[in-house]
Amino acid sequence: MIIIMYDGTQAEYNRIVAEQAKKGFPLIEISNVKEGNFLGFDDRPDQNTHVVALSEIDAQVKALDSQVKSLDAQVKELNTITTETKAEVEQIPKSEINIA
Repeated sequence: MIIIMYDGTQAEYNRIVAEQAKKGFPLIEISNVKEGNFLGFDDRPDQNTHVVALSEIDAQVKALDSQVKSLDAQVKELNTITTETKAEVEQIPKSEINIA
């Protein structure tokens, strides 16, 4: 177990938890005693592989979500172009359309 003393602020808590999570060490205990505020992290490698995998999966999901949003925007743009083109074609008198 890794024990880290911190100043008790939310910002410091967030920073330390994020740093340890990047290393694959999940937070398992928070203690506020007379001596100060302490965070305990599980540093057993075999127990933490799922934490790293989950953070990697989360990053992949965010990247894929971004790609989906981009593709949605492209589809909307293509639908708009298709609708505009269809309207333009419908404006052409049938007598001017020569299909060979």
